[in-house]
Amino acid sequence: YELALNNLYDALNLARLRGFETEASMIRNRIGWVNFHLGDLNQALALANEGLNSGRKQLRGDRVEALMLKGVVLTDLKQFNAARSALDSVLIINNQLGDIRGVSEALMNLGFLEAKQSHYETALTFYQRSIRLAEATNFSFMLAWSQWGIGEIYFKQGNFSSATKYLDLSERYCSLTNSNELLIFNFHTRRDLLAAQNNFKESLKYSMMASELKDSIHRTDLARRFVNL
Repeated sequence: YELALNNLYDALNLARLRGFETEASMIRNRIGWVNFHLGDLNQALALANEGLNSGRKQLRGDRVEALMLKGVVLTDLKQFNAARSALDSVLIINNQLGDIRGVSEALMNLGFLEAKQSHYETALTFYQRSIRLAEATNFSFMLAWSQWGIGEIYFKQGNFSSATKYLDLSERYCSLTNSNELLIFNFHTRRDLLAAQNNFKESLKYSMMASELKDSIHRTDLARRFVNL
């Protein structure tokens, strides 16, 4: 991520220098997402707001992306009302554009937002709506996320068999899309699920698998940096 961030900032500066406002808007959104994944939520939010408030030429899709970023970041910052406003806007615009995958993603993020507030039934409805659209468009990445979200909720509700079913489905789609970061979340939920069932041996196994996968991602990141030296 750090290497990507450096390259993106260089590209952003070049786009601004040459007056390529549309390209600069797209790159700024990418930088915002990288900052989000690095845990710098304030910087990610600042970049999303910069894009939304710039008043410069911007493709509608780039504005939607900035709104999505803002909603996701505000969810993690527990500013739930503002997050809901941003994500509702994404949902409305994507519906107007006929972007079914975009609608699926917005619904997934709304589900995550509601789950963060322990509004589990509302969250399940959003996740299930997201899954229906993702299945219709073969959107495997969103299937992985929404099924993990449902599995996480069922675990918290004590419905362990349903939790396991959805975690299995999510893991399968993680494998299809190489979604290793989501797979770490999946393994953490499995760890907690197995511990709640007093299956501590298997719980420890998933804990170690999550840790090893996280280390593997980090090692790959380092290897890419050396290749690009």
